[in-house]
Amino acid sequence: MRALHWFRSDLRLADNTSLRAACDGAEQVLALFVFDRNLLGKSRPAAPRLRFMLRCLTQLSQRLEAHGSALVVREGDPAQIVPRLVEEIGVSRVSWNRDYSPYAKRRDASVQRRLEKA
Repeated sequence: MRALHWFRSDLRLADNTSLRAACDGAEQVLALFVFDRNLLGKSRPAAPRLRFMLRCLTQLSQRLEAHGSALVVREGDPAQIVPRLVEEIGVSRVSWNRDYSPYAKRRDASVQRRLEKA
């Protein structure tokens, strides 16, 4: 079985309960990060914030590669990207950690609905 873990603000391997759930029973776990324009800002994201995110993503990618996995990075609407990637790579399980901000709840519900339709 192939699984996909969607990383958001929790760019860590240690103590990541959702990532652990994705790994349980999976033959392969791929990781995804989506640059969501709604979170970065509608126009140009602030350079220091973007540099910090890129540095964190680079470290995460290196750690994943050391564990035999890979980080897929996309830009756009997660409600479109996550289901599309699931279909493209033939994923059986998708996981992500809870996020309690109002935007995150709406985004996650939208992703969940689209995954259920697929």
